[in-house]
Amino acid sequence: MLSLRPPSTDIYLDLQVKNQGLAAINIFDQPLRWLEGNGAVQLNIQGTFAQPQINGTVQLNQASLQLAGFPGTFTNVQGGVTFDRDRLTTDLSGQFNQGQVMVKGRLAISDPNLAIEDPLTIMARNLKLTVAELSAENASGTLTVGGTVLEPSLGGDITLADGRFVIGNEEASPGIPGNNQPAIALNDLRVKLDNVQVTRFPLFNFLTTGSLTVGGTLSNPLPNGRLAILRGQFNAISARFRLERSFDNYAEFVPAQGLNPNLNVRVAGSVPEITRVPIAVTRPTDAFTPQEVPTSSLGSQRTLRVQATVTGSANNPIITLSSSPPRNQAEITALIGGGVLQQAGTDPGAALANLAGGTILNFIQDAVGDALNLAEFNLSPVTTAPSSTSGSRLGLSAEAAIDISNSFSIAVQTIINDPAQGTNYAIRYRLDPTLLLRGNINSQGELGVSIEYETRF
Repeated sequence: MLSLRPPSTDIYLDLQVKNQGLAAINIFDQPLRWLEGNGAVQLNIQGTFAQPQINGTVQLNQASLQLAGFPGTFTNVQGGVTFDRDRLTTDLSGQFNQGQVMVKGRLAISDPNLAIEDPLTIMARNLKLTVAELSAENASGTLTVGGTVLEPSLGGDITLADGRFVIGNEEASPGIPGNNQPAIALNDLRVKLDNVQVTRFPLFNFLTTGSLTVGGTLSNPLPNGRLAILRGQFNAISARFRLERSFDNYAEFVPAQGLNPNLNVRVAGSVPEITRVPIAVTRPTDAFTPQEVPTSSLGSQRTLRVQATVTGSANNPIITLSSSPPRNQAEITALIGGGVLQQAGTDPGAALANLAGGTILNFIQDAVGDALNLAEFNLSPVTTAPSSTSGSRLGLSAEAAIDISNSFSIAVQTIINDPAQGTNYAIRYRLDPTLLLRGNINSQGELGVSIEYETRF
């Protein structure tokens, strides 16, 4: 039953509905939308739209509803709400995004200065939550609701675990239909992040932990605080750099930049450098005569240890490169990008197979390297020559390295699918930018030592 007085500056409304009749509340422009379930509403509303006086009760049983500003549907809602003129008292429980929610306490209806002794509290457990560019598989915490029914604010503490924060995502976050949604303010909401990935595709992917204090609104959060970066990768064109854990790696949020943190990250990786000696020819066909090409003209290949320091904001990072042995920025950049040129002219099917295989190997390498806390873990195909046959076969080489310091490292390498090839152990010590000492020994006891000297002019 609905009773209305003639139009005026005041309002007078008697509302008595139950069960399916509760869908009638959706005709009003308010933050709550009824979807389904059972319930009963008995309300008397007087006063003005700016300062309504509401008396009555709302009882809900297995109800489903949406609340403006929240990205999801509340289901299996049980309990009741009592309205006492300028405030409401609620005791509700239900499910939200596969988790449990309890709402209990008091909230002002229209006067934000009203003294409330038992403020409204939301207790959430094990929610799957997506807000703006942040998602979490497990969200739990206790939120306090201040302000008023139509202009609420959220404070308290919440923990977001096993999630992802995507930077530079232009897609709109999910929300509730409607053009007049109230802005839910965030009042120094304390957010703890546990194993949350900070990602900007395809540039980097870092695993973080830490705490933030968040202001702004639910649709436009303004975080403040620092997150420690535990591990991760920074991807270049033909090289993948992994986090240097000995460095103070972090992402720092400041309110003025919104969801665009400042980075302080150091990553390192290995890049191949191929040196080719030009062939002197007198006729165009001379270069294609194999017997006339000296062996020394075939050039050489070495591996450079490249370090990248990433600063600036996540949307506009500043990358500084260095290497051992030393190369300038332009040379390192060319080496990192060289992998694309090497694939030019290859069969598209073979290139696609190489890309798929590389993606799988990268996943395995990262998982093993992180689990064992290695500086490097590389898998690569090699050809082996079994002693029992005259031919060769394809093998899978695994190499693990540990950095003792910036200049000293230890590595072990073996052929996984051919134990007969034995295992090689190696050390690498850089005395200075021009002098490198290498030593290795295999499982047969064969020992090798080399000193490399390099100067550039």
